[in-house]
Amino acid sequence: MIINPYLQKTLSILGIKRKKPITKIGKIVRRCEHVLNVSLLLYLGVHFYPQPLFGHQLDHKGITLYSTQPIPVDQGEELLSQIRSEISVSEIHDSKKKFEIFICNSKALYTFLGPLSRDAFGFFYLNIIIAHADLETNLAKAYRANHNTRSFTSVATHEICHEMIRDKFGFLSGHTKPKWLQEGYCEYIANESSFPENLGYEMIAKGKADKSNSFKYFEYRKMVEFYLDKKGYTIDELFSSPPSESDARNQMRNWLSNQNTPS
Repeated sequence: MIINPYLQKTLSILGIKRKKPITKIGKIVRRCEHVLNVSLLLYLGVHFYPQPLFGHQLDHKGITLYSTQPIPVDQGEELLSQIRSEISVSEIHDSKKKFEIFICNSKALYTFLGPLSRDAFGFFYLNIIIAHADLETNLAKAYRANHNTRSFTSVATHEICHEMIRDKFGFLSGHTKPKWLQEGYCEYIANESSFPENLGYEMIAKGKADKSNSFKYFEYRKMVEFYLDKKGYTIDELFSSPPSESDARNQMRNWLSNQNTPS
């Protein structure tokens, strides 16, 4: 039987359809390859279908919430309604689109699913994964030392917005559009950042900055706010021809420096 060359190469990588090793060391290496390949496939499978890791589920307003801990129904539905209300403000919101959110409430599980996002509140690759959330108090936590709390609804809204950006502007938008615009727009729709609002305004007014991602995301949100609310751009216009990060930051800082610092 003739096998497609691409299939042959794939099977070869997986250790299938290759000549059996003769030496003892070769056989050991081949077994290690099989174990590694199976582990990798299982790991990828979990990312495509993480539901079995989460024992509790709640559906409301087209959003399915999964958690490793029990979900208070009334409070959960109220939070999901709030999230749907927040994302509906976006120009790229599709009311028919359904979303899934997974709450880990475990540092080990969260790190396993997102090793590159260990100190973040959540992430969106294939699914929306959130590190930790107390639904009774609407509080999300990040596994880091500083600026590690914000509302759960804002975190969920932020990550859903990433999915909406991908649906609207393409699967590769996460790699082709500037980070300040993507993260800033998600923070803009969430209408919240983990960095203290008054302190952020004060630092910008004094021409100062903070090295933390928390402060950067605060700035990104204000940069997007400047273009959408002050300059009157649509999100389509902004994504089609985004300014450079340095230009956007300088214009935003000049704008905010002339505004009254919120009390």
